[in-house]
Amino acid sequence: MANLRFFDALPAYYGGKRKLVKAIFKEAPPAAQAPVFADAFLGGGAVSVMAKALGYRVLCNDIAQRSYIVGKALVENNRVKLTDMDINRLFLPAENDGFIQANFCPEVFLTKHAEFLDNAMAIVRAMDDGPKKYLNLLLLIKYVFYLRPYSKFSSPNAFNIPMEERRIEWIKNRTYHASIKAALRPIPESLAELARAINAGIMDNAQENRVFNLDVLDFLSKIKADVVYFDPPYAGTLAYEEEYHVLDQILDGQVFEAKKSEFSRKDGIKFLDRVFQAARHIPVWIISMGNAQGQNDLVELQEMVGRYRQSQTYRIKYKHIPAVATEEHQAKNEEYLIIGRPR
Repeated sequence: MANLRFFDALPAYYGGKRKLVKAIFKEAPPAAQAPVFADAFLGGGAVSVMAKALGYRVLCNDIAQRSYIVGKALVENNRVKLTDMDINRLFLPAENDGFIQANFCPEVFLTKHAEFLDNAMAIVRAMDDGPKKYLNLLLLIKYVFYLRPYSKFSSPNAFNIPMEERRIEWIKNRTYHASIKAALRPIPESLAELARAINAGIMDNAQENRVFNLDVLDFLSKIKADVVYFDPPYAGTLAYEEEYHVLDQILDGQVFEAKKSEFSRKDGIKFLDRVFQAARHIPVWIISMGNAQGQNDLVELQEMVGRYRQSQTYRIKYKHIPAVATEEHQAKNEEYLIIGRPR
């Protein structure tokens, strides 16, 4: 696992498990013994991509379109890559509805970026369904994150609006130096760099890997696997439906209200029992969950797993990037890793 450069292909979603993959797969039986690996909550894609690299046949799932795109581009796709021609195609004039510029400019995007994204999204939506379409969607998602300070969608008054008004000297250069550079960089140059990162994550593991866009209970009822990994949304942290609401609306092409997942509610942990019931036919379980500074009860989670499996628990110190967590939060932050095996 020395070279994990293929993780550069992934978008910068919060809650990604890049730092935990070594611990996760240290506990998983190898692909030779347990060939099918299921990822019930794909999220940012790190665990599924790692499973693919280790030779498992990967079955992954997420109800969010943003995550499904990652799976289609990097998990299902074994060979197709982005080319210079693909990037050039995104600049061909296309009829579009100006949705991004009308709804997210200048608070989220500068005018020039909104215009490009509206045009490029129209081109990609018109493409035939297949790897190229999802690779291009992933490229645009990564470009959106590249443009946003710390990959967040907040603080328009601190960055976007003064940038739109060309008041660059007013912006806190020390904090936003990289964001200023990204905003001023030519769009084709940025896309070419991001495309190279995506291409580095495309690998052929000689397996027929699949991604699903289902409710987790439906997904578990449809599949047969040897190992299943659970990384559900959980209480006490950022709700992805709220944090990525702008991105979700862009991908859907319409404005809608954010609807918080039942797993993200204060009592969300109780919904996991239904998930575990649906996974009783899968022998080995690997569950990760943040402690949310004590809001998520490890004992309750252990008892829940213990109804179905013999379990072993690990507590791992885990740090988020400073932009999204205070020093006090970092000091208290832990990740629970529970391994469930047949009795």
